[in-house]
Amino acid sequence: EKVGLEFRFFPYLMFLLARDGQSQRELGSHINDPEYQTSRNLDAMGKAGLIERRPSPASRRTTLVFLTKEGRKTAEGLPKIIREANDDFLDVLNEKERDALLMSMQKVSVATDP
Repeated sequence: EKVGLEFRFFPYLMFLLARDGQSQRELGSHINDPEYQTSRNLDAMGKAGLIERRPSPASRRTTLVFLTKEGRKTAEGLPKIIREANDDFLDVLNEKERDALLMSMQKVSVATDP
């Protein structure tokens, strides 16, 4: 909301920030979205000026996805916004309670990781 960004774009931006130029299929697979949903999200991100698609030089059937300058700037600002939101949200917990919550969340994450 602070940056006028749809939440569904967040994982795409973070994966592309970590490794720009992934194939559309690879990106959707990392995010665990079906191909039609990945395509729709990337269409919307392209219209918003956050990404651009380019044909792969290695395969005519493959489309690579890259952050635009605006997309990179937006993606680079997201971790700070997320930290601030987490701090605001968790403000009611003391340090010991925050640590316990974090440990519990990590335990659930490890247990549910495929």
